[in-house]
Amino acid sequence: MQVSYINDVSILHLDGEIMPSDMEGIEQTLFELRQHQHNKILIDMSSVEHVHYRVLPRLAAHALSVREEQGDIRVASLQGDSESVFRLMQGDRYMQEYEALTEDVLRVTGPDSDEAYAC
Repeated sequence: MQVSYINDVSILHLDGEIMPSDMEGIEQTLFELRQHQHNKILIDMSSVEHVHYRVLPRLAAHALSVREEQGDIRVASLQGDSESVFRLMQGDRYMQEYEALTEDVLRVTGPDSDEAYAC
């Protein structure tokens, strides 16, 4: 797991299989980002092979909590099993999804904009 930053968007790059046992580290990273006022978070799933169904409710809870702080958590590049689990668990009710992590997704049109990350 790595974190990178573009403008005011924090990108959490995940890889491999995301199991409930991985959530402690992911949640710690999300907590640290929020502690430093990084409330626009994009989770890059392009290298994720599988997401366990119990992970999504925990991510959704973080997304709701971040929204209370005028931020958002979104996901990009879901594929295969991960995309199926995301749909089955209705992840799109809590987190906006982007097909790919592209310049268009990361382009922020202004400091208070909700346009492009589609931030």
